Amino acid sequence: MKELFSLDAFWKGTIMGLGPCIATKVLCGPFMGKTRWVIGWAMVGRAEFAYFIAIMAKSLKMMDDKLFAILIWSLIYATVFAPLIFRMVLKRYMAQQHTSADEKKDRKARMGCNACRLSGSLPDIWDEEVERERRHSKDTLELTIHTKDAEIGRLRGILAAHGISDEVPDITDPNEPDGDSTVEVIGNKTMADDITTL
Repeated sequence: MKELFSLDAFWKGTIMGLGPCIATKVLCGPFMGKTRWVIGWAMVGRAEFAYFIAIMAKSLKMMDDKLFAILIWSLIYATVFAPLIFRMVLKRYMAQQHTSADEKKDRKARMGCNACRLSGSLPDIWDEEVERERRHSKDTLELTIHTKDAEIGRLRGILAAHGISDEVPDITDPNEPDGDSTVEVIGNKTMADDITTL
């Protein structure tokens, strides 16, 4: 206990805590893009296993009390600061994600698409892929419907040019038991002949 509260153990533990225990893990992902601080601070808060190793090493007489006191101080820094700063960094990251999600929502609203949901956790690649496929299917379906509507409009124009109503008459004869179709005769030609000549 005396070694743990000594000035020597405190300042050496502080250097060890801020350097190897925190800084090396925070700076582990400089090429990870926007998530680098979230990943780095998430790795800092893993001191439980280090405490266990330290206690095992001390019980096996692999380290003396002075070194054990320095190690405990360094792990205290990681244990105390990691959750506090990780929460702050994660909250800032999620706020940035929420802002970008709002911008996407506005853009999609202008395009007529529904906005992606924001789950409140780190991005989920599977959900993003499912959402991307859903949007692609919806866009393809809308394009198909638009194409079909244009084709129907074109055919109605052709029917109107030939003087044929675009309303489809009931061409089944209710008196026939098997429901065979008959074709309405218009003058000397049938409607089927008019459509065939188009």
